[in-house]
Amino acid sequence: MKWIGACANILGGNLHHFDYIKANTSRYFFETQTVWAPKKYVWGWGIDALDLSFPTCYFLGSYPNYWNTQNRRIVFAHDLMTSECYSIGNKPTMMGEYFPDVDRKTLDNTINQFGTQKILDYFHPERVPAPKSIEEGELQRKLRLEIQKALADVTLFYDPFDIEQFMLQKPPLDARQKRFKACVDRTWPKPVKEYKPLPPPPTQPPPVTASPIKEVAPPTPERAPGLAPPPGETGLGIDISYGIKPTGYTNTLELTITIYKGMF
Repeated sequence: MKWIGACANILGGNLHHFDYIKANTSRYFFETQTVWAPKKYVWGWGIDALDLSFPTCYFLGSYPNYWNTQNRRIVFAHDLMTSECYSIGNKPTMMGEYFPDVDRKTLDNTINQFGTQKILDYFHPERVPAPKSIEEGELQRKLRLEIQKALADVTLFYDPFDIEQFMLQKPPLDARQKRFKACVDRTWPKPVKEYKPLPPPPTQPPPVTASPIKEVAPPTPERAPGLAPPPGETGLGIDISYGIKPTGYTNTLELTITIYKGMF
């Protein structure tokens, strides 16, 4: 922005942020409204502010959105809030790690099975209220063992803090995608497909338009050939060649049928 401002003598304008929810990215434009321009005064030439009749826009680029681990929310390039941030996509991302699909599937399946809140309680047992009965305590212990078993392979290789931040991203990302889809469906609804009733099935067999194959007399070697076109007129001819294929490493037979059009 400083470089554009120095080259274009920009004095003031508006910075526009477009949050592209579908890809979870941000696009920025600067709309120039006022520039420094030469002006002739009584005492000579000087500089004054000039309001543009038609603002000029500059595309500043596309940037990822970020996850703030301290505030536990999605933030943007122009407002990271704190320094504890890392870029994410439209799916939950592990901080500073290559996160293979097999581990992602394990976490996603565990979240779908137990719910995000139950898994967060697993990582922060101090937040869980004390059981009010022996039965309730037994249920809590059983739930912890089930979550521990489901996350055994993941917790062996990843820090619990990073896993927690990964799971916290899923609800807001899902909510964004749901809001985006609702906006698209509301703004550009799919046209209602016109109802076309199916035609009723035929009550009678279709009329015969050709002779049945059994009534057609097949040609025989003794049968005389059909009439050829008169001399000088164009007609169709057919050549049939059958024999050993000229190329190849095995004794392969080949059938060649050539249909041509010419003078007879």
